[in-house]
Amino acid sequence: MATPATLVPGDDDFHPPTLDDPYWTETHWFSFDQPGPNLSCSVYPVLRRNLNIASVALYLWDGSESAPWLIRYGKAYWHLPFPESGLRQLRLGDLEYDCIEPLLSWAVRYADGEQVALDLRWDGLREAHLAHKSPHGGHLDQPCRVTGTVTIDGERYDIDTLGMRDKSWGVRPDVRAGVAAEDGRSAVAYTYGTLSADEQFLIYSAMKGNVGDAMPGGYLVRGGEKSAIVRGTRRVLGRSSGYPTEIELVIEDDLGRTLRVTGVCQNRLAKQAFSTTFAWLSMTEWRTPDGERFLGEDQEVFSPYSSGARMARLNTR
Repeated sequence: MATPATLVPGDDDFHPPTLDDPYWTETHWFSFDQPGPNLSCSVYPVLRRNLNIASVALYLWDGSESAPWLIRYGKAYWHLPFPESGLRQLRLGDLEYDCIEPLLSWAVRYADGEQVALDLRWDGLREAHLAHKSPHGGHLDQPCRVTGTVTIDGERYDIDTLGMRDKSWGVRPDVRAGVAAEDGRSAVAYTYGTLSADEQFLIYSAMKGNVGDAMPGGYLVRGGEKSAIVRGTRRVLGRSSGYPTEIELVIEDDLGRTLRVTGVCQNRLAKQAFSTTFAWLSMTEWRTPDGERFLGEDQEVFSPYSSGARMARLNTR
């Protein structure tokens, strides 16, 4: 029997490419969602050692606008030289990462003249979740407490909220069709909510229209006990101009526990991270029938070429 894969501190640094493929890719995404101003943040570097190039995109948005040229701040830098620094001390354009403790705590800084300044810290609420890992790639997720400051056009926000980081490595081509329609899927979704270190969920789902079934890799934490999701459904209850506004999740884990939550999207960003993928990123407040309130995001990812028009026609109200 094969030994189960585990995370090691080195997984928070660069992984040497194990394949001679130009699209060997490493990403390390940080996000937060701050209720009140409904301010969200996405920091997303894409690093391709075999091509010797990198990119970084940073977005700050609230409920006022969703287009990247109209939100509070949005900028993407493409075709930067691959950084000489390690990923745990990343220096890429105006972005700085410093690992305070591997697999747990990170400092993230960013400055763009008088427009924007970020000085933030992500601290894992519990151990990072290993979605998958093999000799040729892997992916981890970690809900975090996010603290620090963000300044946008002279307006300062004191940040003390919940967020997420995820990291992936492996081959991610730009030349495939993205989420294609051949298998009937219109999108995949990455959906999570956090109440505390002891109450969390993350579900990946394959969407067919407004209904999707759970994919491998998700988890449920209830009462501090974590277990894998074995069945689940994501159902979009409300949609406008293509983006989801209200979502229902029903999740069952391998301990037989069930979680039902309904989420209302508080904002949204129209984001194209790769040429083949487009996503709606929405800060979402989730509520159980008993009144528990989780904070997180819903990310609905699809191909702008094969399924974009179909998604826009899925309006439910």
